Amino acid sequence: SDIQTKKSYSTEAKAAAACVKDKKTCSGFVLKSKKYYLTKGWTLYTDSDYTAFVRNHKKMTKVEYSIYYTYFYKVDGPFIHSKLGKTAYTTKKKCLTACNKSTKCKGCSYKESKKKYYTSTTKIFYLGEGNDRAYTKRGKAIVKDGYVWSTEDDGHKIVGDYLDSTTHTTLAKAMAACAKKTGCTGVTKTASKKYRLGKKDTAEEKTGMRPYFRGSKIVTYRLKIWTLIPGMVLTSQQKTSYKTYKKAMVACTKSSKCTGVNYVSKKYYTAQGTSLTPSSGNKCWMLGTDYTPYFTYDNTVWYYKEGYKTTGDIGFGTTSYSTRNKAMYKCARNPICNS
Repeated sequence: SDIQTKKSYSTEAKAAAACVKDKKTCSGFVLKSKKYYLTKGWTLYTDSDYTAFVRNHKKMTKVEYSIYYTYFYKVDGPFIHSKLGKTAYTTKKKCLTACNKSTKCKGCSYKESKKKYYTSTTKIFYLGEGNDRAYTKRGKAIVKDGYVWSTEDDGHKIVGDYLDSTTHTTLAKAMAACAKKTGCTGVTKTASKKYRLGKKDTAEEKTGMRPYFRGSKIVTYRLKIWTLIPGMVLTSQQKTSYKTYKKAMVACTKSSKCTGVNYVSKKYYTAQGTSLTPSSGNKCWMLGTDYTPYFTYDNTVWYYKEGYKTTGDIGFGTTSYSTRNKAMYKCARNPICNS
């Protein structure tokens, strides 16, 4: 594992007992040279000198992704925040809504043992059990170029050197470039009309700068945000298969029990579970909050609703246009045109 303690134990049983006693931080233990050492990390490495024992009595699966809920929330499991409020919320939506309204709230935690959500006054979290989740609040969220981004505080930059030598003139151009590079973690505004790509996932203080961190890949469809989680699928997968993810998402939005869409063996399925399980070569889109994509064209904000049409007469007679932009140009100058 990536974090090994110094104290050793003479037997497997003693190491296991010590790990259970320190359940808030211990993820297991390793055997090396006839001695056992507790571990605090989850990353496994190939090393013939070691044997790893991973704590999993609650069928724990390490998960890490981010979601949009007005703010950017980083999700880590199976972890839980160390300082929880007394009020228990029955749904994630209710807890995150309450957290958004409070400047003191640093996130929400889901306790599987109680099946309830609690707000937190700290961003610090410890190792939990089973499907415990820590939703840590970051800055205001931006949805752009297929990702959710976190707007961080002024006076900071992404740690270390920049990813490349290119300086972009706008945030939009920098985000578009970052979205295309696998090693990019975000964008730092270094000065007016100057943006650089970063390659680390933490920030450091730097006067006059501001970082924007890239989160999970997302899809906006059916006026919802769907968070892509590769290598994992949602539990309680339903039997009906669909040929495209959009058809599965349409079916999902029609069911109050649906929690997302799984892609398994080149087919798409709706799911009703909240737990995630590893599934090599497969993936899922977790159903998120309401969201209407928008963009600016011709000094006008346009809301984009894929899969829908507007009511009323279409075309003001028989007029049609060969491109979207031509139609928008005409609409923006017509006092009775709404879409």
